[in-house]
Amino acid sequence: MYTTVPAQVEYALTPMGHSLTFVLGAVVDWAAEHRDDVMVSRTRWDADNPDSTVR
Repeated sequence: MYTTVPAQVEYALTPMGHSLTFVLGAVVDWAAEHRDDVMVSRTRWDADNPDSTVR
């Protein structure tokens, strides 16, 4: 924490947090690769379930 007005805080990942970057990167890559398919599936589900409150 810095003694500034307003207060300022600097955050950093721990080594354990850094160990997740590869895994999260894989999830991001998967999502980018399958984005169109996911959107088609969501649109189809919404059309088949017009009364659903899950959004």
